[in-house]
Amino acid sequence: MAKNLDSLTAIEDFFHVTIYFAKVQSAFVQISGNLMDHQGT
Repeated sequence: MAKNLDSLTAIEDFFHVTIYFAKVQSAFVQISGNLMDHQGT
């Protein structure tokens, strides 16, 4: 039972980290895209 709970927590943490990195990556892509637009004009 305890092992099950630990693995569930680990999976939850993994998803939180994955979502966090996805948000950071999309924000970075958006910023770099804006920089590219400014350089193009």
